Amino acid sequence: MAEKKENEIYLMSPIFDQTATDFCMALDLIPKDEDVTTIMNCPGGSVFAGWTMIGRIQERTGKMNVKVYGHAASMAMFFLLFCDYVEALEVTRFLIHRASGYVENEDDQKNLDSINNDLRKHIESKLDIDALKKITGLSMDDIFDGEKVKDVWITAKEAKKIGLIDKVIRLSKDEEKAYNEKFVALNSSRGSDEGEQGSKPNVIENSNSQKTVKKMTKDELKASSPEVYNAIVAEGKAEGIKDERNRAKSWLAFIDIDKENVMKAVKEGEEFTSAVMAEMAVKMNSVKTVEAIKKDSPEAVKTGEVKTEKTEAEKAVEVFEKEVSDNLKKIKIG
Repeated sequence: MAEKKENEIYLMSPIFDQTATDFCMALDLIPKDEDVTTIMNCPGGSVFAGWTMIGRIQERTGKMNVKVYGHAASMAMFFLLFCDYVEALEVTRFLIHRASGYVENEDDQKNLDSINNDLRKHIESKLDIDALKKITGLSMDDIFDGEKVKDVWITAKEAKKIGLIDKVIRLSKDEEKAYNEKFVALNSSRGSDEGEQGSKPNVIENSNSQKTVKKMTKDELKASSPEVYNAIVAEGKAEGIKDERNRAKSWLAFIDIDKENVMKAVKEGEEFTSAVMAEMAVKMNSVKTVEAIKKDSPEAVKTGEVKTEKTEAEKAVEVFEKEVSDNLKKIKIG
């Protein structure tokens, strides 16, 4: 969470909507003409939340200075491009890569490509791209290749060479060892084996073909695109309830034909298929035949008012609709 202390703001968590909100609120407590220092150790996060933070610092006349302790990865690295002065410990690491997200169709892919075009444009305008290629062996076309996502880790010394930071702060041997151990522990799941200080950065490649749908885990989607994740969860729950309602209604339409089996199918989640429809049609015809015979038979004389009661199907639908309504009230996103 981003916090304020005098003219310092701490950015020590993933960049999501709440992080951006905290950062902007802390920034608003400092007069716009005063310098601010952001203390950073951040794994990145949402592109749009990051843009919000960048937009706010661009409105200021005072300088935005940053001290990076640990790492600045992904959107956190991109954030540094818009700051006035950046320094980092010599053990600090920086991650450069293209944005990834949930791609289900052509429109999703076009949106993701547009986001990456924006990121690439600003990187090329602010960094020494030739120096970056010499250090990593990768061109911008390689880094932003739509077929594969490449995680490119660089050191503080290398970050200074490409113009990402302005100063490298040296540590004693004991301090360097302690920081390295802490950094690896915090990032064991991603890029923790990038090599010794000063060595060629590790490049991790992941398949990301534009011609096929890129599958992400739930946790990956939630981390990289929380807004999209929440929208999908909400939509999925709504669609699931809608589908369940329609399934139950299909069965309940035949409750007067075969009550026992219909109620069992509804409760056990059995799908209403064309085969079921055919079976119910046969049973319905049999029932109609019996009713026709009864109709031709003499009936007892009825006296008084006839009380109209709900059919079994109407009662069952009413109960089911109430259950769906109750479930809707209990749904929470997250």
